[in-house]
Amino acid sequence: MAATAPEMPKDTRDMWIPPSAFLLTWNPARTSDEGMAEAIVSTASGVPWTESWSTGGRRQGIEPGDRVYLLRQGTAGRGIVGSGIAISHIESDQHWADSSKTANYIDVEWDRIVATEDRLDIEDLKAAFPGQNWRPQSSGTQVRPEVSAGVDQLWSEHIAQTLPPAAPGGGQGHQTLTAIRIKIEMAAQNRLMAHFESEGWTVEDTHLTHPYDAKATRGREVCYLEAKGTQSNGATVIVTKGEVDHARNNPGRCVIGIWSGITFDGDDVDELSGDFRVMPFEPRYEELTAKTFDWTTP
Repeated sequence: MAATAPEMPKDTRDMWIPPSAFLLTWNPARTSDEGMAEAIVSTASGVPWTESWSTGGRRQGIEPGDRVYLLRQGTAGRGIVGSGIAISHIESDQHWADSSKTANYIDVEWDRIVATEDRLDIEDLKAAFPGQNWRPQSSGTQVRPEVSAGVDQLWSEHIAQTLPPAAPGGGQGHQTLTAIRIKIEMAAQNRLMAHFESEGWTVEDTHLTHPYDAKATRGREVCYLEAKGTQSNGATVIVTKGEVDHARNNPGRCVIGIWSGITFDGDDVDELSGDFRVMPFEPRYEELTAKTFDWTTP
């Protein structure tokens, strides 16, 4: 019997919003737009773009998994031009414009970056959410909790109108980008769990309480399952420190299932799309690319 996603309230299943959302700012008059064109093309084709971004004076409060929006500033072309997910805590490093100073950064996995002409204009944002500060003095301003769901919905509806016809996910209507991401993650987990169940294992969903997605048992055998879904080719996938630590502490007992090249059929993941691979999850340090570091001061 195929595995199914755990029951959740309908509004949570249809619209998942991270605990917090923040505005990261970009002023092209002060900061280079190097890499922006590549990010636009990459994210339009369904491949996330990962990079560090300044949080201004904010030194804490943004957690991995929080939603972030890229707010373009300047004298013209103001508005949201990107969205993504924080994948690290805030860390200090050399200032992007002055090597004698430090600045605060987070790593972001951008799920969509658009050209200035395709922005969600600041006037539309102000009209829809007048209580939110849309002219922050620096990066890292929190989106008011009571409007974060509405901002995500408005941005997703706006993006649906700018998607090129051939882009993966076309025809998904006005689903939020976060809802799409959750559907991809759950589809990959369900497929991996179903694979093990078909091999005679008893599978328990543990993704809400443990650093692995599921636990499979068969007699005295125990196997920990990690699932990753992506619209990219799956050459690399993001794994957390907790996932890596658990796998390294349980050698020979961890498996990862990677469903790459996922596309959508209407509002749902196309079950026939992409490729699905199951392999031992034995991450070696030389196979990992660091996104951030925790430094214990002397």
